[in-house]
Amino acid sequence: MEEFGVARPTIRKAMERLRSAGKVYTVPNLGSFVKTGSEAE
Repeated sequence: MEEFGVARPTIRKAMERLRSAGKVYTVPNLGSFVKTGSEAE
């Protein structure tokens, strides 16, 4: 966050939008990952 000068709420909103769009998925206790072409909706 500090590296890019972005606030935590902004990152959370962006990640939620990416999840809603089917671009990323989240695995509990592992993190968020970008979907590959074969995984994309």
